[in-house]
Amino acid sequence: MNKYLFSDNPALKQRDLSNLDADKAAVNAMVQAAVNVELFTIPLYMTSLYSVYGMHQINGAGNNFYQGRLWPGLTTTRKTETSLTTNQDVFNKVFSVFIAEMLHLQLASNICTAVGYAPTFTSPMLQNPDHSWNCYGDDKTIIPHVIDLKDVKNDSEFYGLKVKLDSMNSTQVRLFLAIEETEYNAEKNVDPAIWKSKYSPTVPYAGWESTSTEADLPLFGTIGHMYMCLWEYLSLEYTDGKNLWDKMYDPNSIQQDIFNSGPSSAPQYPKMSVQIDPTSEKHPLLQVMDMINGITDQGEGSGVVGEIQKRLHIQMLKAVQGQYQPDEANVATDYPSYSDVGAELPTSADATARGGVNGGMDHFEIFQAVQQLIEKSDFQTWDQWHQKNKGWNASDLIKNQADYEANLKNYPQLPTADQIATAMNNLTPSADALVWQKNYELFSQIATGSISGMTTVLNDYWNVPGTKFPMPAMSGTGDRMSICWALFGKAPDLSIAPPAKKSNTLYHACQGMTLDPNTPVQDWGCASPAIYHTCIGSNECRTEGGCGFVQSTAGGGSCGGPSCGSKTLRGPVAAGNVLCGSKATTYGAPADNKCRAFGGCAVPISASQMYPDPKGQMEFFKFEQNADGTWSSIPLPDKYTYQKGQLVHDVAWDAYTAVLNNEKKPVPPKPAPNDIRLAFPPST
Repeated sequence: MNKYLFSDNPALKQRDLSNLDADKAAVNAMVQAAVNVELFTIPLYMTSLYSVYGMHQINGAGNNFYQGRLWPGLTTTRKTETSLTTNQDVFNKVFSVFIAEMLHLQLASNICTAVGYAPTFTSPMLQNPDHSWNCYGDDKTIIPHVIDLKDVKNDSEFYGLKVKLDSMNSTQVRLFLAIEETEYNAEKNVDPAIWKSKYSPTVPYAGWESTSTEADLPLFGTIGHMYMCLWEYLSLEYTDGKNLWDKMYDPNSIQQDIFNSGPSSAPQYPKMSVQIDPTSEKHPLLQVMDMINGITDQGEGSGVVGEIQKRLHIQMLKAVQGQYQPDEANVATDYPSYSDVGAELPTSADATARGGVNGGMDHFEIFQAVQQLIEKSDFQTWDQWHQKNKGWNASDLIKNQADYEANLKNYPQLPTADQIATAMNNLTPSADALVWQKNYELFSQIATGSISGMTTVLNDYWNVPGTKFPMPAMSGTGDRMSICWALFGKAPDLSIAPPAKKSNTLYHACQGMTLDPNTPVQDWGCASPAIYHTCIGSNECRTEGGCGFVQSTAGGGSCGGPSCGSKTLRGPVAAGNVLCGSKATTYGAPADNKCRAFGGCAVPISASQMYPDPKGQMEFFKFEQNADGTWSSIPLPDKYTYQKGQLVHDVAWDAYTAVLNNEKKPVPPKPAPNDIRLAFPPST
């Protein structure tokens, strides 16, 4: 008998083996539901997070590309002698919750694979097959797998709430409090009779079949109760004397980690289990218990592990000070901050947001604090800013005039603040509601597509060895949400699906560079929104790579290496893979990558995107269609040397020109940057 599994319930013993497949399906459904619950919060919290008004600089180690410039959207703010503004404090607090939810998603996913189940991040409980989201809306009341808010009492503070995307307002924060409610308080919000009949499932589930999925699960009331049911299922003992855990545990499962491991990272949660290690002295079930505690300690379902331990009659796991809190010093090591001339600053913005007071609060406490902060008179969201401001001015995009003028002299190839402000106003014409709405829907598609680029890669990350976590896609998705809020004063509509890609189509990454006359293009000649993405990991095919994170033509790279001017890469590197910034013979050119994930990222290419220090020569490719309709890449004989500060679109155009010249085709006039490329910030 396993002392870490329940033995106090006769209903869990002497289970006939004919139920095994159905029982496995129930465990699979619950661990998938755990993933769904965490994933559900990420676009929800992210949307409100980026609704907080503010501007930011785009800085990187050793470069002064954007000195004196500002870009729409707030980011984390580091601690200095000056107190944070209300907006900065709110953003930092909610950002800390957002990152913790990413940790929870990792933990839930590792629990999935530990029981032999490959998690999906495109569950029909959250998304449609076209990658639009179906769980948010003015008519939605269900927190997936947890509770239907229509069931709360009339006198509850959560009565009447809708599960929708919105700005950081009082009603929305109450929704967040409902999501992060503790086990005990959640039950008090529902009539006892309804709670007993609807939210108290018993194990094994009546009527459950081997074909049942997470869509067939009952509502659990809290995520904590779902984990209790999971533990009961794992404790099922069959007539052969074995438990369901023994039949499902896979010691060779793919266990992923972006927080504590990796060659260039410091462990951000050094005191907790973030993976299930079969070689550890700690029993795998205790590691699972620790991971569940890590999820629930910060908010949803708090207290469930204590209840599990009581039923097991085992000594309570000794609490470690800050066990489930990020190590602020290590976060600072992983995420340093830089000035706009490339100098490392003494404190880290991300460490400030996630450490200190914020790190010591659970999610419910953080949202209680946010609820008070947003009542202050100086707090402002983008929708409120748009009510007071009727357009963008160049001065909005300049932090310091002298530094900005120096920037224009150092990098005259960059668009001016006036050009960018004009483009932003052109995209949102107050006198033309049809154009405004059309562009709003386009930017909503861009946001939805950015998220789908992340979730589709995650489907492989826990299933295909060697797949890299799309870390820059996270910040890139934030950029896309920020620009939607800044332009339209409105949350992106994630129910609007990105266009479907056509098979065997040679798409192009940016403005005016189509190599196939049959390629779909936008009215202004830009790339089809079907291939808009923010990271190499979500770059699905040849010629679709965009921004300036150069990749080896040997492939296997991933945006995120420190030499790319972005955040630190985490996670093990598969043997033979070549990361961006490392030594390689040749590198792929933007809009000319030879295959999936062999090129750079963001599409369309920002008019302000420039290359950092060159890492080697580029190799250009031409593309020929095969008899079966697929395409093959053929390297051109000459190599290309790019320069620091060279505009990425210029390099892409040179690659495009080289291919046309090789094929003896006429080269069209190079287009001036269009409004969408001017408005998009450069990738970080």
